Amino acid sequence: MTIRGSDSGAKTLSSALENTVRRFYSDWSVVSPARIAEYFTEDAALVTPLNAIAVAGPAAIAGNIEIFRARFENVDVEVLTIASSGQTVLCEHVWHYYLTRGVEFQVLAQDAFTFDGDRISAWRSYFDPRALTSKVNLGES
Repeated sequence: MTIRGSDSGAKTLSSALENTVRRFYSDWSVVSPARIAEYFTEDAALVTPLNAIAVAGPAAIAGNIEIFRARFENVDVEVLTIASSGQTVLCEHVWHYYLTRGVEFQVLAQDAFTFDGDRISAWRSYFDPRALTSKVNLGES
């Protein structure tokens, strides 16, 4: 986190946005994709190595999450490092996936979130897609 001078307002904003990202990850295992979509602005975009083009808007993001989560019994996220500057939060984390057939595996990832106010306007996720596709078929349901 970069804090210039004694601007406690910037520190408070950064901390609040980092806490939003932590809540976003923790909600993956306990709330519906539609509820997760509430974190996003109306024009939000999701970019991952799994999608050829960005997924745009909260409803489309929720649909993408729903298709993805259907493959797993549970998904947990372990935050390793989190940092923020202004309206951007970077997070290194481990996705812990539990398949419905009893298989567990992990994927290391780096996400960049851009915020508009207190909601996510862009979520860019970086990871090796082979770490997922070698374990589970992610084709359309």
